[in-house]
Amino acid sequence: MDTIPKSTIARDLGMHHQTFTKLTAHPERFTFKDAFRIAALLDVEDKVMLNLIYNQYESDKKSKKKP
Repeated sequence: MDTIPKSTIARDLGMHHQTFTKLTAHPERFTFKDAFRIAALLDVEDKVMLNLIYNQYESDKKSKKKP
């Protein structure tokens, strides 16, 4: 699997790389439109991208609860 730089994805989505970085730090802020556009760019099903975002959100939420 290839690694795609965040800056490339941000550019392809038409957003500033800092905006994309903020979204990746807070995945709950992604819109469905963002998720579907990323899925199209990566040639994966929309549901796969939604699941990835959700799983990251859950992981972040659990790690924030720990003291």
